[in-house]
Amino acid sequence: MLTNVKDFGAAGDGIQDDRPCIQSAIDHAVSHNTGGIFFPAGTYRVSRIDNKVVPDGRWSLDLNGVQDFMVLGEGPKSVVKLVDTTDPKSTGNWHVFILRNNCRRVVFKNLVIDGNRTGLTKPSEQSHGIEVEPGTEDLVVDGCILRECFGDGMRLLGAP
Repeated sequence: MLTNVKDFGAAGDGIQDDRPCIQSAIDHAVSHNTGGIFFPAGTYRVSRIDNKVVPDGRWSLDLNGVQDFMVLGEGPKSVVKLVDTTDPKSTGNWHVFILRNNCRRVVFKNLVIDGNRTGLTKPSEQSHGIEVEPGTEDLVVDGCILRECFGDGMRLLGAP
């Protein structure tokens, strides 16, 4: 059974920063092998990972080495959206989701991923919906909307 992000404190109210709660749900799903996470209807605002925690972290939600993992929503009613990036500490390339360290068999289904293009403050900034790093295999994106990204909705990186 998928892990519900609301069970970890995510509000989905479009106001609260839900990133820490959603990352906790991801980490729980991985450690307890629940198969992934579920976003009930709502707008989940996500900030950037704190660079004090992860130096040069350029993402909001980290799918680090996940396998057999699903990210499921309820279609257009389930939105994961970057917070406004008007804070000077929150500028530069930014990814809503990142798949890194050899992810395998990952499915994104029935979800809106919003890069919040209108919140960018510098012309050189980019916001990507999903970054897929080298080593990721068997990725499926089904019934998802990638919107308001300035850069790529899905950024596919080649082999190093």
